[in-house]
Amino acid sequence: MSPQLKDIFTKIDSLNKEEQLEVLHYLEQRVQEEDKVEKRQSLNESGDDPEQSAYDLALKLGVIGAAKNLPPDLSSNKEYLSGFGG
Repeated sequence: MSPQLKDIFTKIDSLNKEEQLEVLHYLEQRVQEEDKVEKRQSLNESGDDPEQSAYDLALKLGVIGAAKNLPPDLSSNKEYLSGFGG
């Protein structure tokens, strides 16, 4: 164990219980944040984006507009929208 770590542990040992719990909570938060950053970096390297919408994914996969001889948007199909909105 390095002298720096020994010094840190000695200081932590000198804290009261509440302060030790505060240090523990801080360290847990740090580890969780680092895990999130690593996960995000891993996803970005693989090309996946956890923030990507379903539309963006469908567009990326080429399924938007894949069906031929259909209106590009159902809102332009009067039969589909008959009776909607009054």
